[in-house]
Amino acid sequence: MMLPVSSATDLFAEEMVFETGADGLTLFPSDGAELGRDTDGPDAEQVDPSLDFADDPNDPFKGDDAEGAFASEEEAEAALGALEALAADPEAVPALKNININAMIRTAKKYLGVPYRFGAGPYPKTNRFDCSSYTRYVFAKYGIDLPRTARAQARIGKTVSRKSLRKGDLLYFYVPGRFKSNKTIGHVGIYIGNRMMIHANTEPKNGVQLRSIDRAFWKKTFITAKRIAY
Repeated sequence: MMLPVSSATDLFAEEMVFETGADGLTLFPSDGAELGRDTDGPDAEQVDPSLDFADDPNDPFKGDDAEGAFASEEEAEAALGALEALAADPEAVPALKNININAMIRTAKKYLGVPYRFGAGPYPKTNRFDCSSYTRYVFAKYGIDLPRTARAQARIGKTVSRKSLRKGDLLYFYVPGRFKSNKTIGHVGIYIGNRMMIHANTEPKNGVQLRSIDRAFWKKTFITAKRIAY
């Protein structure tokens, strides 16, 4: 079956991200586009208090230590390769895994400033991340394999309330204007406590960065949080 390129937006906008050109379609993963609009201050807009985020007071990962990471980039890459079969199986949902969350966050911070690229290829080859390739890469260092896209990653783990977040939880958001529905996940970040996350994005600067989720933008675009490690 052949379709005109002009019909792609109407038919596939919910399932993929693409650019149309004279030579056809260029396909990308269905998340990871820059969010933009994340320029408001924490108190720039009055937001329903029910949308506020809060830490779980019983989070066991308070303090800071750096044990538990793989010893090298090569070891992390080997672990990721060994787990590829899990990501290829849509029915495979890994159980919650006990890891050192503080160590994982310290590892995540090592990549602060790594540039963002929409649809980024493997980090060792491109030296770039998009939102979901970043979370996948960091978690793989601790033996947890995540699917490639944010939407697929959100199918894994235990759903947790925005009022009871723990360090290491994955936060999922929609991207305004990207999909027909604001219930379609398009962005992911790692919660690091104190209403802060670390994620790959282009705003307000390009690359892996720390960002407060107290901003109205994040409160309004939040969809769900998942816990895949403890």
